[in-house]
This record gives sequence, structure tokens and C-alpha cells, in this order.
Amino acid sequence: MSTLVLLVGWFFCGIIGIGIMRFFSTKINKFIYESNAFVCYTAFILRGLTWFNVSFFKFLDEYLWGIISGIIYVSTFVLIILTLFYYWKYHIEMNISIFLTAFIFGFTHWEKPFYLNFGIANPGDFLRGVFILGILILFLLLVIFLRKIGLYDFRSRKDKWLETAGEGPYKRISKKIQEI
Repeated sequence: MSTLVLLVGWFFCGIIGIGIMRFFSTKINKFIYESNAFVCYTAFILRGLTWFNVSFFKFLDEYLWGIISGIIYVSTFVLIILTLFYYWKYHIEMNISIFLTAFIFGFTHWEKPFYLNFGIANPGDFLRGVFILGILILFLLLVIFLRKIGLYDFRSRKDKWLETAGEGPYKRISKKIQEI
């Protein structure tokens, strides 16, 4: 029975998510809703940020029956959509960073030696979240810096061509440059 309730709940959460994306598509740009890549990247980032919600907002479930937690999830979803839309140029770097931090949170204990140096024997979820958030910020800054200096670019040839031509998701960026 719990599996059925979870499936129905996630279905309705997906409907709400699609509704939010559809709303932003009409207000900001049609690229958000019409692009399968954008929807997939958004879903991947949202799923990869589970560690963030567990680390920083887990205590809310116990006290406020998940109402504030639900608001935080929706707010996180909206922030992901806006961040991915405005910084589409770095969508691969964002996804690599999110994957790395989710992997560290789920499958490793890299933070334990770090906390042992500070005399913290058993770090809680909040301290783990702070450590992994630091890794996320540092890694994201590092990969964006390496890309800006031209050391690498993981994007496909088609994506690079779209950026130089100012088409697709890069159309709004080229319009802003032309206005200046």
C-alpha cells in the first residue's frame, strides 16, 4: 500500500512540476517546456539535490508535518529552473557537480577524516551537508574557471554551434548582447 501511495504522490508531484515548467515557459521563454534536454537536466539536478534537502531541511518533517518542507521543495524546483535557464551555458558543469556531491553523500564518507581533525566524532546530516555544499561550490567554481580559460568544453559540436550562431537556448543571450 505504501508503494502505491508513493507512486500516486510522485505522479502528482510530477504534474505540479510540469505545471510550474509550463508557467515559466509562457512567462519567460518557450525553450523551458519544449526542450526535452532542459526537462531532463532539471529532473537530474532535482534528484541529485536530495542530499541538500536531507541535510538542511530534514528536521522540518518532524515538526510541521511537511508543509514547510513541501514549500521548500517547490522553491528549490523553481530555483533550479531559473538557474538552469539563466546559466544554460554551464548546464553540463552544474550536472557534473550535482552528480559528484550526490555520489559523495550517498556512497562515501569523505567528510569523516575532515571532521576528526576538528574533534567531531560523529557528524550529523547538517554537518555533512555543510561539508558537501562546500565541495559543490568549490568544484563548480573550478570547472567553470577551467572552461572559461579554455582548458576543456564538454558540450557537443551542435551545442557549441548553437551558441556561436545565437540559436536555440542561446538566442536570449545573443539578444541581450545585441541590445548592449
